[in-house]
Amino acid sequence: MWIEDAVENLDLIVTLELEMTDTARYSDYVLPVSYWLEHTDVRGNFSNPYIAYQEKAIDPLWKSKTDNEILSLLAEKMGLGEVFPHLTEEEWVDVLFDSDAMREKGITKQRVQEEKAVRSFGTEGEPWIIGGYGQEFPTPSGRAEIYCEIPLARYDFGQDWQSEAKEQQFPVWLPPYENWPGSEAKKKYPLSYLQLHERWRTHSQWFGCATFKEIDKEPLLHISREDALERNIADGDIVEVFNDRGHCVVKGVIDESLPSGVCYIPKGWQRYQFIEGGFQELTSNAVDACSGGYAFYDATVDVKKWED
Repeated sequence: MWIEDAVENLDLIVTLELEMTDTARYSDYVLPVSYWLEHTDVRGNFSNPYIAYQEKAIDPLWKSKTDNEILSLLAEKMGLGEVFPHLTEEEWVDVLFDSDAMREKGITKQRVQEEKAVRSFGTEGEPWIIGGYGQEFPTPSGRAEIYCEIPLARYDFGQDWQSEAKEQQFPVWLPPYENWPGSEAKKKYPLSYLQLHERWRTHSQWFGCATFKEIDKEPLLHISREDALERNIADGDIVEVFNDRGHCVVKGVIDESLPSGVCYIPKGWQRYQFIEGGFQELTSNAVDACSGGYAFYDATVDVKKWED
């Protein structure tokens, strides 16, 4: 696996984590970070126009510490305490509100504490731009530009984007690399492979929750009855899901809601919870060289009964 090759070339891996995730298992040191209900913070996100005040419910348990406290202590030991000072939670919140942008909008710590959530940009009932600077697009004209004279790579990570840039002066649609009729990958691996949100988890959170595991015990491959019969797979069989990149071994279940040609494994499981392999071995890292765009669920696989 490429990740094992990459990890072996790193001198030291330090992870701040709540649970023993796959990342934590590859780390040299795992520092126990506190849960978000255990510290005071101010929250907002890319698509949410509101700033919300997060009130601490309980003190951090055992020896866990907040992200800020851990970073401050590390900075102090490395002689960088002036760059990242050791402040209390409330002092860091004060730093967040001490800005001209906040003052221009009339947003203060006291106001957010009292109202719990305050709109920070956009006007209710009127269109506004997500991720724009102020109320303008981050373009030379400040408007949405359909044509771009000199396209540049959105992210330059050493790829050859120049050869594709000229073709992307106007918006362009590109078919998925794999999961598309007629593709070479689809001919070799006929099943569209998906990872879906599971009701028992939020992304990868709660993968180790004992209560939820009473209901959702293990990773499962969902496959249509038609595809299962074609591969001589019965409900409950152990199966191997595979393509050129890797494989994973899980219990298979026949899902009457699925059409033929589609299979999925709910997301959020850790690698050690699979019988063998892991579902991220199957996914593709192919992206458009210029825009950085990619097709979700652009992966194809095949499935067979597992013979250990």
